[in-house]
Amino acid sequence: MGWFIAQRIVHAIFAMFVITVVIFGTVRLSGDPARMMISDEAPHEQYLEMRRLLLLDRPIPEQYWRWVSQAAQGDFGISLRYQIPVSELVSTRLPATLELAVAAYGFTLLMGLTIGGYSAAFRGSVLDAAARLLAVMGQAAPNFWMGIMLVLVFAVWLNWLPSGGRGEWRHLVLPAITLGWAPVAGLMRITRSSMIEVLSSDYVRLARVKGVGETSVLWKHAFKNGALPILTFASLVFLGLIRGSVIVETVFFWPGIGLLVLEGVNNRDFQVVQAIVLLFSSWVVFGNLIVDILYVYLNPKIKH
Repeated sequence: MGWFIAQRIVHAIFAMFVITVVIFGTVRLSGDPARMMISDEAPHEQYLEMRRLLLLDRPIPEQYWRWVSQAAQGDFGISLRYQIPVSELVSTRLPATLELAVAAYGFTLLMGLTIGGYSAAFRGSVLDAAARLLAVMGQAAPNFWMGIMLVLVFAVWLNWLPSGGRGEWRHLVLPAITLGWAPVAGLMRITRSSMIEVLSSDYVRLARVKGVGETSVLWKHAFKNGALPILTFASLVFLGLIRGSVIVETVFFWPGIGLLVLEGVNNRDFQVVQAIVLLFSSWVVFGNLIVDILYVYLNPKIKH
């Protein structure tokens, strides 16, 4: 078990190294930030001074090492557009993204577990067929299309909910459903498959023979023993929701870090783009590492 965990830690460190190299190189291919920040009529000396201030006149390896070492301390530089520290800018936008992700995660768990569990319990029924159709639709419909359709129906036609922005709980409903729609389909399929396997086991049949209610059989006996793959998938869903918030925040003009990274790309604010993409990537890498370690403790049979 210790060797398995050590391997996963080494893999995570190597993955983060590759990610930092890719982020550092890709962002600089988008253009020269110094040229963007001064006018075309500015003298060449002013351009050179701007490159010096941004440390773009240093060798590439030195720029990379300086960025990585500062990022490890939480210093991502100064935003070229807002002229404030990137860490401060991200910290002001992060609560909005976490609020949206938590709401979408609650929607995902509620719908995915409930529909998946009852779909397995009533396998082959109309409910099961409707659930499978819902799963296909959820995985096929892109987030931006789902968001636009929800706005059209509930904000424009029915005028029940606001079409965008952040404020009271009503502003959260449509973006949370949009963001959580696709994970609902995946969680539902995982729950259904895992529960079908468990519901055919002998101890579940014995519980039914003893007269245990179907609800207790389903959630107290079957779900508990089939929860390992469900919990593994569900734990990764939250990381995916944060990472996938860019499109949803753009559609609903939700002031989170997803919208911030899009603004950074449009304005070539490479300090902001680097910081947010690095945060997204590190959450995914270390989230997977934690899940791998927990999986070992939950299932000691894993040796590789």
